[in-house]
Amino acid sequence: ESLKYNAEANLAKLQSELGQFINIGQYQMSGEVTESGLISIEEDKIAASGSGTVQNLRLSSEEGLSASEPMANIEFAVNMDRKKNLVLIESAIADASLGRFSIKDGIVPLGDEPAAPLSLEISAHNVNFEKLQPFAVMFASFPKDMQLAGIAESEMKITSENDTFHIVTEKTNIKNIEFSSPGKKPFKEPNASIVADIEFNPIEKTYSGKLDLLSDQINVHINLSNQNKKNQTSELKGNAELEYDWSAVSALAAPYLPEGLTLQGKRTDAINFTSEYPTAQADKLLPNLNAEGKVGFEQAGYMGLDFGPTDVEIQVQSGVLKVSPFTTTVNEGRFSFAGQADFKEKPSLFRIAKPMQMIKDVKVNDEITNKFLKYVNPLFANAVNVSGYANFNCEQLAIPLKAESRNDAVVIGTISMNRVRMQGSNWVGQIFTTSRGDPKGTDMTIHPTRFVLQKGFLRYDNEMQVDVGDNPVNFGGVLGLDKSLDMTVTLPYTSRGRTARVGRETSGRRITLPLKGTLDKPELDMGKLLEELLKGQLEEQLRKGLEDLFK
Repeated sequence: ESLKYNAEANLAKLQSELGQFINIGQYQMSGEVTESGLISIEEDKIAASGSGTVQNLRLSSEEGLSASEPMANIEFAVNMDRKKNLVLIESAIADASLGRFSIKDGIVPLGDEPAAPLSLEISAHNVNFEKLQPFAVMFASFPKDMQLAGIAESEMKITSENDTFHIVTEKTNIKNIEFSSPGKKPFKEPNASIVADIEFNPIEKTYSGKLDLLSDQINVHINLSNQNKKNQTSELKGNAELEYDWSAVSALAAPYLPEGLTLQGKRTDAINFTSEYPTAQADKLLPNLNAEGKVGFEQAGYMGLDFGPTDVEIQVQSGVLKVSPFTTTVNEGRFSFAGQADFKEKPSLFRIAKPMQMIKDVKVNDEITNKFLKYVNPLFANAVNVSGYANFNCEQLAIPLKAESRNDAVVIGTISMNRVRMQGSNWVGQIFTTSRGDPKGTDMTIHPTRFVLQKGFLRYDNEMQVDVGDNPVNFGGVLGLDKSLDMTVTLPYTSRGRTARVGRETSGRRITLPLKGTLDKPELDMGKLLEELLKGQLEEQLRKGLEDLFK
């Protein structure tokens, strides 16, 4: 009728010895548990009360992730009604370093025909997001490089009916929430609140409900449902109304945005979406997605490109993302775009809808030069103080959505530049010297040049001509995205010592030298220069000898 007990357990040994009964999947646990309590047994009821401590709890995964709790104290008082198949929780309190959690007057049904459904009112106080973060990484795929901070207070009610759980919170408040990623501006919000009303059936894997996230910088209102059709297909439906400040969203979504992308401006947008996909294949959700909405910003910056106010209409039809044509300002010039991405492709590629002049009179700078232009011509490798204006007519563009597939990129088009000035590296200085130009004070012009980037290598249809002042310099060969070089540079003077001028005929063969090394360290093979000069002098002497012979 009455049983007092004391228990001690080593969790690692317990899992090792009784793993078939204590199954927590791929995770390993360790720590020490001590507990004492009183069990009272009557004809139809069993009552239990007691307290316990968990010390140095640690959970680890096969992927090397881990989460720990140094100390948690637990107190409980429960009654089991064997006649009604119910567990009545008078109280259950857990005090841990990551927060305090409690249940009062809860009902947990047992068996096939319980007298009452599930009913739990859960309170959470002083929940420390910083200490919760390792558990979120392990169990909820939270980015492990993102740091989380803040203190939450929540009141939540969970009920059930016919295998469906109903979760409601009207009072979840978070103080001083902060998300931060290495090298990124952190997202900070002093006050935020969550209101949610969600139904979830784990057997049928269906859910529906609404969720509101409210704060000074971001307000999100989501309605969502995912229902099964004859247990064969799942139908996702939803809509979202968004009010947000891009500077806050950019900080919050930093791990998922391209590195270097900055967005600014306050927006109010709405998105509707649906998807019907095989129930057992959640990876088919995106390929079958249909959605429409509008996004935009007041300002954006990416790799040296500064965009002006922009509004873009987007649609997703059967997993194909379509961006409607738009034009905006960028670096005192113009940027035009329209394209689509098919999520069913492996890898998924973002393609332009049709040939277009994508860039017109866009002012270049050092960042654009380092991120883009050096892969078009090694003249720009390690260049600084770069200025000028670029134009680009794009015939074909296919950009992988994942960085690891970059060699699947295809870019075909024609580039030209004018009024270019820069301070180049040593080998560029050699070109300026031979062309009698001044790298700081001479305007350069890049003639329109068609190129093809495919399978990780860029090739010109013909040589790219760069006019240094009025002296032509020609580039030919192949550049690799792996920074490899297999190129030649044709200098603006001949083996006879004559200098080529733009717009004039040049007698004699111009000197062509190999360009060795890599994009990080190009090297002009000046050893070949002496060889070419000697060859030119021999040719000149031979020509004069033949002329004298036939006089």
